[in-house]
Amino acid sequence: MPSPGAVFLTIYRALLYTMRSFQRRIHGIARQGDSQIQHGDPRENSGAPIVRVWKGVTAERVADSYLTHIQATGIPAYRAIKGNSAVYVLRRVENGVAEFIVISLWDSWDAVQEFTQSDDVNTAVYFDEDRVHLMFQEPRVAHYEVAAVADPITPNCEINPFEGTS
Repeated sequence: MPSPGAVFLTIYRALLYTMRSFQRRIHGIARQGDSQIQHGDPRENSGAPIVRVWKGVTAERVADSYLTHIQATGIPAYRAIKGNSAVYVLRRVENGVAEFIVISLWDSWDAVQEFTQSDDVNTAVYFDEDRVHLMFQEPRVAHYEVAAVADPITPNCEINPFEGTS
C-alpha cells in the first residue's frame, strides 16, 4: 500500500469533484435530486486502497469551533478502526463560509463498513454536534480507489497500488 502522503493525485481529483458540489450547494443552485443520486456498490473493486471523501459547510464564524469538534470526535472515530491508514481534514474559508473536506484512506471495504456501521458504505457518518455547526448534512460520501500514485519522495517513479494484491 502506498504511503498516505503518496495519494496526492487521487485527493486532487476528489477535491475538484467536491468543490464543484460545494459551489452548487452554497449558491443554491444544486440540481434537484442531487442528494438522491444512486451509486453502484463501490465494493466491486480490485482490492486497491480506498479514499473516502466527506464534505461539509459551516458559517465562517463557527469554523474554528467545528475544526475543534472534528479533531475531538471525527478523527478519533476514523483512527479507532483497524484498516484506516490516514485522515486529512482540509478547510477553506471564503466569503463568510468555511468548506471542510475530510479525506480518509482505508485498506479494505470491510474497514469502511465498520466505520459507517451500515451495509451502505456511501452513507455519511455524523456526530451529535455536527447539527449545531453544519449548514446542511450531505447524506452521501464519495469513494475512490487509488489507481496510480507518484511517490513524493521519488516523484518520477510511479507506484502501482495493485502490486501484491490478487
